[in-house]
Amino acid sequence: MTGSTALCIDANEFPVSSVVIFRTQAEVTRSFPIELQAGNNDLEIKGLPTAIQQDSLRIQGVGKGVTLLDHAISSTFPPSGYVQAAAEPSKLKELRALKKAAEAELKVLDTQADLLLRYSKSMTAEHVKPEDFMEYMAVFGKAGVQNVDAVKQKEKEIEEIDAQIKKEVEASRTSSERNEHLRQTTIYVVLSSETELKAAELKITYVVD
Repeated sequence: MTGSTALCIDANEFPVSSVVIFRTQAEVTRSFPIELQAGNNDLEIKGLPTAIQQDSLRIQGVGKGVTLLDHAISSTFPPSGYVQAAAEPSKLKELRALKKAAEAELKVLDTQADLLLRYSKSMTAEHVKPEDFMEYMAVFGKAGVQNVDAVKQKEKEIEEIDAQIKKEVEASRTSSERNEHLRQTTIYVVLSSETELKAAELKITYVVD
């Protein structure tokens, strides 16, 4: 029985088999388990690096009775300014949660400061003994200083979290754009198999800059 079968492979779902590093280049070998039907089989391997040197591609290791009929390489890029939507990294979510908690704590500190101030304004000399007033002032002064220090510390903490969030956002954006632009190569392979093969392996080797 003969026919034509199409198979799509996402290279990102398979590990790299080996890498040989040169001064300015690297030779990469990757293997993909495939099933072949008797007849022609059209394979599409997507998600490969854009920096592949097209004339360095070698395809081998398919199996007995299998012939490589044709292959082609295509590299495409998204429109200028396009950024693929991606899930927010867990680290960024954690930082946003920390900032929200810190802002809530700062709000509590502000409320405490407001209560201390309003209570002090409610006190009058005719209703409070001098010794009680002096004792309160000492307590108020200490509490006020502690509150101010806590507010400064919390504001500094929020600033540091903001800086980390900005750093993570930039790193996430850079990573997303890098992956989007550098993994836009697809290899098309046409194989002819004399018989059905349930456990074949396609091995490709290429050089990247």
